[in-house]
Amino acid sequence: HDMRTPLNAILGYTNLAKSAGSFSDKDDYIDKIGSAGNIMLDLVNDTLDLSKISSGEIILKPEPHICDEVFQKVISSIRPLADEKHIKLTVDDSRAAKVPVLVDALRFQEIVINLLSNAVKFTPENGQVSLRIECERLDEHAVHDKITVSDTGCGMKPEFLAKMYEPFAQERQSADTVGSGLGLAIVKKLVDLMNGTIS
Repeated sequence: HDMRTPLNAILGYTNLAKSAGSFSDKDDYIDKIGSAGNIMLDLVNDTLDLSKISSGEIILKPEPHICDEVFQKVISSIRPLADEKHIKLTVDDSRAAKVPVLVDALRFQEIVINLLSNAVKFTPENGQVSLRIECERLDEHAVHDKITVSDTGCGMKPEFLAKMYEPFAQERQSADTVGSGLGLAIVKKLVDLMNGTIS
């Protein structure tokens, strides 16, 4: 069903574009085809990602990284989405451990980007989204960090929380909300792979 919807849109808008009388109408339909195509591509990529994680094909490759640099890349990719909706995006790393850590930066960034993009997506214009990084414990061999994403969006109903990490699970509170319903499923599997916890 999730793949059929954007595919039907692409085919429908293609037919409309063929019979459109003006160039401006054709351009409008082409824009809509592109938008539906991007949704389809995201869905296919997320499905492949989830499949690879589930089958054990993804092996973590931890390397030394400075935490600040890892988070800055995440913020740089999310800020344009937030700016587009006039959402105030804040980062509080005042209680983070300022030490190098061994982490698979690409997969870690995927987790945080998924959480932040969800927060931006479900927060109305002029709202707030924040990312907080705090060191809970610093051992000789490990940094125990708590990373919190919070927003002023609609939140989730209690009954949805039980299935929020299931593939394709999506609480559609608005007709404007579009997504694969795979983001949190990918996040949960990656967090588990890293021996972390999410709640």
